[in-house]
Amino acid sequence: MKSILERIPLLSYNFLMPEKIELKRIPPLSTTVLKILELEKKPAPEVIKELPKIIEKDPGISSEILKIANSPYYGFISEITSIPHAINLLGTESVKNIALRISITNMMDTLRRETKAKDKYNYFIKRSLVAALFSKTFSKVNGIGSPDVFLTIGLLLKIGELLLILNFEDKYNINLENNEDEILKEERERFGIDSVEAGKWIVSEWNLPLKFYEAINNQTELKQQTETAKIAYVANYFSKALLRKEKIGEEFKRIREEIENFFNLDVIEIGLFKEEFIEELEIFKSEAPLLKEEFLEISSRIKQIEYLIFGDEEKTKIEKEEIKLIKERLFNERKKLTANIRLASSLNWVSEPSFIINKLLLHLKTSLSGDCEEFKFIYWDNRISKFVAYKLDGVKNLTHEYDIKKAPLYERAFTLRELQIKSLEDRIIVAIPVFFGTQSYGIISIIFPKERFNYELLKNLSLSASFTAQAMHSYNTEKQLKKEIEKRLMLLSELKEFSREKEKIKQILKEVEESHLHKYILKSIIHKINNKMTPILGYSDMLMTSLTGKDLEKIEKINNNSIEAINLLNSILEYFSKVEEEKTVLDINETIKETLNLIEYRIKGFGINVSLNLKENLPKIYFNKLHLRDAISNLIANAIEALKESNKEEKKIKISTDYDNYLFYITIHDNGIGIEKEKIDSIMEPFFTTKKDSSGLGLNFVHGFAHTNGGKVEIQSTPGEGTTVTLTFSAKLVKEEIPQKEMEPKDAKILIVDNEESLVELMDDILSLEGFSNLKNAYSGEEALNLIDKENFDLIVSDVSMPKFSGIDIFKKLKDKKREKNLIFVTADPTDLRLKEITETHKIPILKKPFSLSDFINVVKSRIKNTYSEV
Repeated sequence: MKSILERIPLLSYNFLMPEKIELKRIPPLSTTVLKILELEKKPAPEVIKELPKIIEKDPGISSEILKIANSPYYGFISEITSIPHAINLLGTESVKNIALRISITNMMDTLRRETKAKDKYNYFIKRSLVAALFSKTFSKVNGIGSPDVFLTIGLLLKIGELLLILNFEDKYNINLENNEDEILKEERERFGIDSVEAGKWIVSEWNLPLKFYEAINNQTELKQQTETAKIAYVANYFSKALLRKEKIGEEFKRIREEIENFFNLDVIEIGLFKEEFIEELEIFKSEAPLLKEEFLEISSRIKQIEYLIFGDEEKTKIEKEEIKLIKERLFNERKKLTANIRLASSLNWVSEPSFIINKLLLHLKTSLSGDCEEFKFIYWDNRISKFVAYKLDGVKNLTHEYDIKKAPLYERAFTLRELQIKSLEDRIIVAIPVFFGTQSYGIISIIFPKERFNYELLKNLSLSASFTAQAMHSYNTEKQLKKEIEKRLMLLSELKEFSREKEKIKQILKEVEESHLHKYILKSIIHKINNKMTPILGYSDMLMTSLTGKDLEKIEKINNNSIEAINLLNSILEYFSKVEEEKTVLDINETIKETLNLIEYRIKGFGINVSLNLKENLPKIYFNKLHLRDAISNLIANAIEALKESNKEEKKIKISTDYDNYLFYITIHDNGIGIEKEKIDSIMEPFFTTKKDSSGLGLNFVHGFAHTNGGKVEIQSTPGEGTTVTLTFSAKLVKEEIPQKEMEPKDAKILIVDNEESLVELMDDILSLEGFSNLKNAYSGEEALNLIDKENFDLIVSDVSMPKFSGIDIFKKLKDKKREKNLIFVTADPTDLRLKEITETHKIPILKKPFSLSDFINVVKSRIKNTYSEV
């Protein structure tokens, strides 16, 4: 249902208004209400944030709202002392309606003191109050629309008469006992406008919803057959009949007949209406203390002519007894239904779980008052992968961890998503699952005394659980969407920053080529660039799994360019630093396959067919994996470049491996454009290149790799036909491998440490997508050391270079606890001598920034398996 304060532009009314209206005095709405009206243009979360601030600046409205919130009608146990608390309990829509009504009643009282025609002004104020009470009561008893909305509609029903009296107080001496048509005709003759037109006009000036216009337009003649029009029509005649001096009985007889015809009601429902009308009069009286005298007169008038309004008491004595029983039952049902409506209304925007749980507990307190011994919500908290029980103490939530496995009733409700009931000697325990689709969020647990339990309660509670589950689902959906958007924005931000530094990076590389910068300066530069490239590569990798079409093509280009830039930087670092990194047990064939997986998008993008002829049972070697993969990657990249420039319809790369006399052979053949004979002798020299955007260091790195490892690079090429490059090298053979015990790594408890937040979030995202759920993050060495003191982790992935406490400090802490095997270092500078000594001595793997998704996942899984196999 739409809010009564939903803004309708003034233009919406223009075609309905008279051409000329000459009214000089226009009663203003309060500044506070105008600001509240402006909030309707904003989304719900902003309304929740700004509404309390607006109301708190108005002492009058603030005190009235608190007074109403603490009234017996709402029956809250604790005193409500602040506007945010009142809004939280009553709901934003109720508070906005209350503020509007307070402004209108205050305005009525102010204008009454200013006008000379006080008698007629007082008469129409009483008409407004009666119409408001009738509209709200009728809506409430018969379940039509929102009672709060109809209360405000009825209050404004006679605003046109008040406006005419305000502008023509000396001339407004019309006989108010005349019928409505005669009064309207006389108003038009005297003032050029009648009160109905004046009412519609002021509603447009105040820019209130079209529903108000519809009510005023239908008060004397039914021009529309909507529920709003019908209630407004009957409310107008009811208010006039109640205040008449003559022919009162005839008027109420006609009104009863119209109510029965319009709404198909019988005498019992009309009797219920009477009881509610008197109750609502007392409530409204407390909301509008400035109009106290008018309310007293209305109360007195009702008592005098009650038999005329509601029939002869003697004749309806039996019906009244029945009404009393029905009213008691309906009151309890309405109380629970009203509480559920408030719960649904308060959860109609995306809120975090703590807010949703608080609303649910307050709702249970309201709807179960006196019916149960205890209630709580057992919530599955994904952040800590545990159940947490919430109870209500006053207005505060008390929480503690809960072991659901010790309560089979709750476990069945949660896993089966079915309501569970257990009967004890004098109590009944109910477990109501809170779930949406296939996702379970928790259980509502309630303990009833047997004499208070009934199945009608379960219907209302199941409805409450449904509202709660939908709110939880909305939060999770919005959170996932927001996270996806944040990834894209983060990638765009990093790309923009990288683009801004592009020229600077080019200049740095030029200086490297020209002056052979000292290797430590070069390491520092590349460390900085690699840190920038890591989130670009990581997030583009992740986005490629969820995009299609042109979006996927764009992200693939970003990913491919990132890989090329990374390879270029690594080649420069390798050329100048000659870094000797950690050696591990390798399968050469598997390393080739992994390398192909990393550049799969480039190969597919150019329509290249790759065939493998890998020798079976190649000996495993003890070798530097990064060096070998970089050498293979550079050779494949050269083959791809040769095929890119080729016009052949079928583009091929063939990769072969062999082993003979302690030497390993990797041969890569392409049917690309080939290499001219005079250039073959030069292509392995540093910085030699035939391409505009190439550094010329790729094949030089491969040459250095082969030479360092007792091998060589041989190139055979025919222009127009293709090129064959054979890489030969030697390596230490692994004579016997230690068998590793298979285990499921997804339950491992992992700590991720890095002082760059984007890298922590990236690694967390990668592991979450892979199925790891027990993750914790630390954004400094100090925070990580504190966590390590308190908890034991199966694996710690830590950056090396961090302010104050570094990754090496984390290693020392773990070594003291004899858990250094549980560590992986992440660094953009693996040449650090201290780091090299630690990793070689203690066999700790290094993940070099920037890294790919597959590298990161493989290193983590491998380290977890090794750790468990040694336990």
